[in-house]
Amino acid sequence: MFDVIKNPPDVPISARSFLKNELILEIDNDNWAKVRDDSLRIVNLLEKWGAKDCYYLSYSGNHSIHVKVFFDPSTIAIKEETGKILENVPREEVRKSIKEYVMSQIAGITETSLDMNLASKHLIRLEGSINEKSGKYCTQITSIPEERPENYEVVVPDSLPERLWDISFITDELNAFLKVHFRKSTTPIIYGPGKPIENPESFIDILRPAYVKGYRHWIVSSLSGHFKRHQVQFDRANSIIKELAKGDEELSSRLYTVKEIYRANESKRIP
Repeated sequence: MFDVIKNPPDVPISARSFLKNELILEIDNDNWAKVRDDSLRIVNLLEKWGAKDCYYLSYSGNHSIHVKVFFDPSTIAIKEETGKILENVPREEVRKSIKEYVMSQIAGITETSLDMNLASKHLIRLEGSINEKSGKYCTQITSIPEERPENYEVVVPDSLPERLWDISFITDELNAFLKVHFRKSTTPIIYGPGKPIENPESFIDILRPAYVKGYRHWIVSSLSGHFKRHQVQFDRANSIIKELAKGDEELSSRLYTVKEIYRANESKRIP
């Protein structure tokens, strides 16, 4: 990563892949005081939980701070009963669920709004690249600034943190979560068709207050599955989701979710 930035190829690079054992905790808000205070709460909790030397911070160049935490999954002892449930679950799916669990615990305890989609996304803004929205550089930072950075030195990380985070302290809770989560999802759940919905457009006003970062993907996937079961035609469902997600910078991803759920056959689990 460091070498690519110092010796860039012919095409610009603005993002990199997530590392397999990397948690991205993002606070993104127009109000810098909220970004600062929420990020500080997360960092304080991480250090309380033994991750003092297991993360580094980045400023995105615009509205957000990324807390990048590197954990050691081998510190979690998978119990025999859990292991049997996970036998036929792809490893990547288990890893994603572990990330979601840890992120949700951090978000709940710190009362912050984390983007839970970052448990499964594959790209993150690269330090040394220019944020196309603000024209400012993304950079590694050593502490959370009081005010939004204006003129600053751009730092590209040349190494990972000193060590990986030992998350063995959540072994029991995580085993319980994995058992419940995958016991339900490894076997396809086949529903018969539900009764037609008279006014599916009413869901727009019902769900709009809850349609915020961290919940948008789950709302779209669950609502799409609900519409499919209750015989709402694809074009109508697609139009409703488009209206609900108006202004969402990931609208194309939301509409792709609708399409994938509607094209799934009975062998695929529908939210």
